[in-house]
Amino acid sequence: MGGQHLCYCPYVRWKRDAVHVGGAGGYTASDWDESQGGINVYQNGHKINTFAAHGELEGGAITGDSTHLFAPLQFNTTLGGSGFIGRYNRSTGARDLTWSASSDTTERRADVITGIADTGTLVYVSDHPDNLVRCYTTAGVWQSDWSLTDPGAIAVDGSGNIWVAQMSEGTIQEFSPSGSVLNTINMGSSARPSALYFDSANNQLMVGDQGPNKNIQIYGFQKQSKF
Repeated sequence: MGGQHLCYCPYVRWKRDAVHVGGAGGYTASDWDESQGGINVYQNGHKINTFAAHGELEGGAITGDSTHLFAPLQFNTTLGGSGFIGRYNRSTGARDLTWSASSDTTERRADVITGIADTGTLVYVSDHPDNLVRCYTTAGVWQSDWSLTDPGAIAVDGSGNIWVAQMSEGTIQEFSPSGSVLNTINMGSSARPSALYFDSANNQLMVGDQGPNKNIQIYGFQKQSKF
């Protein structure tokens, strides 16, 4: 769960809005970092690698698997505007694929893709302007869409079900891989769920609440089943 750190030291610099943990360590995404790249890799509090150019990413979402990282890209006239996903090789750091994941190609600063999660074979994307959760293969081939107002952060559980935060509503929706609604968590009207992580080993959904509570809430399987 990202934040800001403004000192010149060997930790996270300037602005980090999204974090993915896996493989070599923690991967952070930034929309603006003149001293480092768009994606930085950290182990034990120290940066060990960096790739993607400064100003390349939206910075609000990142995910990955054993082979690649996936992150939304900033407005880019060469690509055709906003709403594109970039795929990065974890070994070389090279961006080896891009694809469009939204009809909104005109946003120069606002986040178009507000959530992303990777299962190893599929990538789920929150297309905020179109109010869609979209599913692609890791090669960028579209598979399906389903409608959801204000889609945000995404997590996938051990059964392959997809959890999507609706930050303005203070709710989290659980979907089957086919897009059927399975469950709803209502955190309260003042809650602002902005980050999700599903701990499959312990059947726990961890939610970063950006509302007045400013905390991390943990929902166990039994608690989820009550909603």
